[in-house]
Amino acid sequence: MSVRRPLTLALAAASIAAVPVAPAGAVTTTTIQYQCKYPLIGVKAHTVTLDLDAPSQWPTSVPTNPFELRAKVTGGSLAALSGISTIGGKLTAFARVKTEQGFDVPAKTTVTFPQAPLTEPLSLEGDGFGPAFTFDEPGTEQVLLDRIVLSLAARDASGDPIVPPPPLSEDLDGNPVFDSDGDPNTFDVYCKLVAGQSGQVGNAYRIGTFDIVAPEATPTPTPSPIGPPTPTPDPTPTPSPTPLPTPTPGPPPVVPGDATAEPFMCKWPLLGIQGSQVYVAVSAGGTKVDVWWRNLGTAAGFEAIDDLTSITGELGVRLEGGGTALDRVLAIDSADLGDPSLIHASGTVSLPAGVTSLRATKFAPNLVFRDSAGAPIILPPVTKDLTGLPVTDSDGDPNTLDIRCLPGDTLPTPAPSPSVTPTPTPSGPTPTPTPGGPTPIPSPTPVGSPTPIVTPTPKPTPVPVTPGGTMTLKAKYPLIGTKQLDVNFGLTLPNTVEVGVPVSGVPIELTLSQYDMYQAFDAVEGLSATGGTVTASLTIHASSGLKIPLKVELPITRVTHTLPVPSPIVLTAKGVLPTFTLDDPGVTPITLDNVQQNLEWYDAEGQRILLPKVTKSIDGLPVADSDGDPLTFDAPTKFDANQNQTVAVTEAVENATPTTTPTPASTPTPTTTPYNGPTPPTPTPTPTPVPVSAKYAYSLQGSTTLNTLTKGTMPLTGSVNANLILSTGAVAADLTLNDTQGRLTALGFLPVTATVGFVNSGLTTGTLVDGTLTTNSKVRIKVKSVKAFGAIPLAGGNTCQTKQLSDITLKSTNDFDPVGAGGTLAGTYKISDLNGCGPLNSLISPVTAGAGNTIGVKLTPKR
Repeated sequence: MSVRRPLTLALAAASIAAVPVAPAGAVTTTTIQYQCKYPLIGVKAHTVTLDLDAPSQWPTSVPTNPFELRAKVTGGSLAALSGISTIGGKLTAFARVKTEQGFDVPAKTTVTFPQAPLTEPLSLEGDGFGPAFTFDEPGTEQVLLDRIVLSLAARDASGDPIVPPPPLSEDLDGNPVFDSDGDPNTFDVYCKLVAGQSGQVGNAYRIGTFDIVAPEATPTPTPSPIGPPTPTPDPTPTPSPTPLPTPTPGPPPVVPGDATAEPFMCKWPLLGIQGSQVYVAVSAGGTKVDVWWRNLGTAAGFEAIDDLTSITGELGVRLEGGGTALDRVLAIDSADLGDPSLIHASGTVSLPAGVTSLRATKFAPNLVFRDSAGAPIILPPVTKDLTGLPVTDSDGDPNTLDIRCLPGDTLPTPAPSPSVTPTPTPSGPTPTPTPGGPTPIPSPTPVGSPTPIVTPTPKPTPVPVTPGGTMTLKAKYPLIGTKQLDVNFGLTLPNTVEVGVPVSGVPIELTLSQYDMYQAFDAVEGLSATGGTVTASLTIHASSGLKIPLKVELPITRVTHTLPVPSPIVLTAKGVLPTFTLDDPGVTPITLDNVQQNLEWYDAEGQRILLPKVTKSIDGLPVADSDGDPLTFDAPTKFDANQNQTVAVTEAVENATPTTTPTPASTPTPTTTPYNGPTPPTPTPTPTPVPVSAKYAYSLQGSTTLNTLTKGTMPLTGSVNANLILSTGAVAADLTLNDTQGRLTALGFLPVTATVGFVNSGLTTGTLVDGTLTTNSKVRIKVKSVKAFGAIPLAGGNTCQTKQLSDITLKSTNDFDPVGAGGTLAGTYKISDLNGCGPLNSLISPVTAGAGNTIGVKLTPKR
């Protein structure tokens, strides 16, 4: 099946009028129950009634009408937000069409709610139109709806916007969320399906079906296609949760029967060594050559890469035949990512008379894996060939990937050992009963119930502390997918705490047990150690029903791995709980709500390994990178169902013994001061006005190009904490730049890998005037490591640094918005001579020093 989305969506009123009317009886009404999370207000139950106007039948290969969706949302209350007179906004429905052939086609639809008087309970009504599609194969198609997001705008009696509450940072599953529309006058509400409803299909709800039929079977005339509306860009598509990439439209490449086939063994970064065939055919009188590359067993590796949609790049091949040998680099023009995968490239040749066939004797693919937006997906490189010898990147481009191939259908001698791992136990760890958290404390309401915890009857003795237990989760890692993760949370909390007195210094320890991680060592060459951080999100359930959120980030003690790889790999993290105060007496449980792993994988030399990001949660929802560091990766988690997530219980008690003010040892005799008349009043000095300032925090991402190192760029990440004097526009900021690494070319030919650090000298200063931000930073540049061919150390260390500070001046390239979108800045800088770089200082210094180095960064406000 193939699906083609027209470039235009009939959303304007004029174009809607031209759309043909769907067959009678095509409107399907569905009522769905949702739980919706509001800022400040919390989670509320909602009923969503949907009228989907979709055709009951539609012919193949003819664009459908845009489906009309009318929605009514009832439930919840905005009484906690004072001053609201009217409410409006929009609903975004994350729908998809599931075809009979098993494909999921994104069909995100926006419904507009006109501004209307506020009601209690809340009631919103509106309609909208989804995209139009063309279906090329017959079958029964289902329209499925998962989550919805409300973006609401509240206004007062004068029609002016109400300042919205602070935005949410997480949805109901603990996934990070961001402002959906960038409008400072709206606030978002995130809604999740209530489980167990009769119309559910997996994690979604079926809101309609329709049939795609062959034209000859269509009883009604073929509807006219959508009229000529003004072309409107297709809204940003929601990434499809289908694990396999959408096939390239049109027929896949077909290998002709007369093509010459040669076997090759090829080493991939995810799959290790796989067999393949390279086919060559000569046509057009010996002036054109076609090359097909067929691979067995690659589909499983493609599934491990989130949102992999296409492969581009080049096939380097040596062609021989009839005494002729040609080396060609051919651009890939099509790729079928099924199993087996088939990649095609072609080019021109000039063959001697009589030479009509060629065969491949050497083969060197250089690929780019791309996501649905066409952006390159970064993957770890292959660092050793099939014989175990080290190899270097062929072009120094981190976006491309070399596949190492040797002719033949068997492994060369000596045979490499991609990984020495034991045969994994099929069922993972030996099943043992999960402790499921501490022993429940009897109370009128169990912990975890949506009903607020009720203060139990006071007890004459304190409630004993129950230590945290082991909980079972799923965690999703790059390249290897979802694995079991056990979390043991140790929290040393007193049996009782005093009402109104801050509780601080409570030690915590997290133990993470990662199962079946041996697959990571097959997928990532050189993986030798794991480190990073883990963030625990907890909730204190006060006896009054108030829920106090706590979040703590703990450093993971780096673990060096040994072979064979144990299962589980055990990581530990220690720290201190944030200070909190309990104002309500009574039994107070603490639950663990979410665990976020932000991990670092290291090679044998202690360098962090660059990996593709996980872009979807375990439930298939988009997730964003938590820290902007390209050398760390998030491993989203999800708790297994029906677990007691209570990690500790304490009791808040009133202080029974009142504090007595100490009595002084003796009462001093008051000293009498003679009266000499009234004391003249001391004049009050005129206060010096304090400049009004604002503080901003930004994440920083960008790149820099070292002019003397002629090929390649180095990524930049970091953060900026800025203080802006509003009256003058003066800026003072703390700039933090993380260490960066890049594959570059020195002296025009020598491939080197460089690790560079930045040490600030004082504050970054500048101005923000009329939307233009100008900054100046003085930075000492440290060259921590320089390796030729990625393996031969040339220089580096903590003493290898510039003799003089680099003066870096940046200026915004467009209007800089300090609160909303931030902006981009660019500039150039100079690197002075180096010293302290060891015996090869005289070689490295002139290679690195020089002027005209460019830098560009984007500052994004932290929410």
